[in-house]
Amino acid sequence: MTPVAWVGSETRSLPVYIAIQDYNPEPNDLEAIPLEQGQIVEVLDNKNAASWLVRTKARPPQSGYIPGSYFETPTEYYKQRRRTRELASDNLKISDEQEAILKRDAFRA
Repeated sequence: MTPVAWVGSETRSLPVYIAIQDYNPEPNDLEAIPLEQGQIVEVLDNKNAASWLVRTKARPPQSGYIPGSYFETPTEYYKQRRRTRELASDNLKISDEQEAILKRDAFRA
């Protein structure tokens, strides 16, 4: 079933994104929620790139603000995972920082 947002008498589907890395908010940030890499969310509001309002697909769902840079569309996410697997199969040893740079550069491409 496709998630739907009600806008007056109209309905619209909510965009779905995937977290590209873990997010652990500061303890005093009561409007943010933690996420794990690969977690699927529905985006309720992404007008501010620095802080998206999202709802998790987990049960029970949670809503909160997360920086937009933590998300990719499912197409982008799985394309990047395929590239990462191809690199790993070439027996390349890279650090977490190098992997993050590769992911960032692939996202910009």
